[in-house]
Amino acid sequence: LPDPRFNEMQRQTILRIRAGQLDEVLNEHLPRILHPSRLSDKTLTETIRKIQNRCAPETYCRQIQAMIDDYSTLDILSKIHCKTLVIHGREDALFSLKDQETMAN
Repeated sequence: LPDPRFNEMQRQTILRIRAGQLDEVLNEHLPRILHPSRLSDKTLTETIRKIQNRCAPETYCRQIQAMIDDYSTLDILSKIHCKTLVIHGREDALFSLKDQETMAN
């Protein structure tokens, strides 16, 4: 279900990006997508930033807005009729194990 606090945080992120703070936003996001032990891997973090920098700031804004507008995809999961493997990391900072178990079931 949509989380109003999360959606508001995402709206604020869009405003920050449009105000020219994309680099700061991406730096804050890095610890959410990498395990803490990998944050010191300069080669990895530089590669991720190069990939991130390929997108224009407005592209990030549209992606974030899409998450706000169409947060839940649970209703369409039942339309998947082939075997599907859901992989989840125990230390995933973005999605809880409960969320992933709901998706898998």
